[in-house]
Amino acid sequence: NIDPLRAQLPAGKTYTYDGKVKTGVEAGTGYTLSGAITATNAGSYQAKAALKTVYEWADGTNGQKTIVWKINKAVNPLKVKAKTASVKYSKLKKKDQTFEVSKAIAFTKKGGTR
Repeated sequence: NIDPLRAQLPAGKTYTYDGKVKTGVEAGTGYTLSGAITATNAGSYQAKAALKTVYEWADGTNGQKTIVWKINKAVNPLKVKAKTASVKYSKLKKKDQTFEVSKAIAFTKKGGTR
């Protein structure tokens, strides 16, 4: 009778979104990974770990395990200040009314403008 080898269940990681691919669960000895192992966008993900032959988990179980990991949303550094304009009603009633946006908003990210 051969005693099974022990595999340590990998822990899911937590990241903050930065636009780069993240590996949420690291590969290890005694198991294979499937499911969402890597991702880029903020969210919660699930990877599956299945034991290889002659292995059992360190806790003595031998079933497939689900590992949850996540990428948190990034902090939004954008701050917007509201602008208002006052116009007297007496001036408005003498003219045709139109509304026009005269400035566009540009977002700048490290490395260029988006």
